[in-house]
Amino acid sequence: MESRPVTDSTSKMLYTLTYDVSNLADQAAKGADIERRRGMFINALGAMQALAEAD
Repeated sequence: MESRPVTDSTSKMLYTLTYDVSNLADQAAKGADIERRRGMFINALGAMQALAEAD
């Protein structure tokens, strides 16, 4: 994770995710696992944004 300043009062968060799906049986299983993890990450980002923007 990296935070880069955009303006004096805002920043941009950059995430690099690496995961290994080589243990899964076929491409369909790999794709499903990637989509499941992507959904979890997007939900976590939404929660972090809500907390950051809460008054």
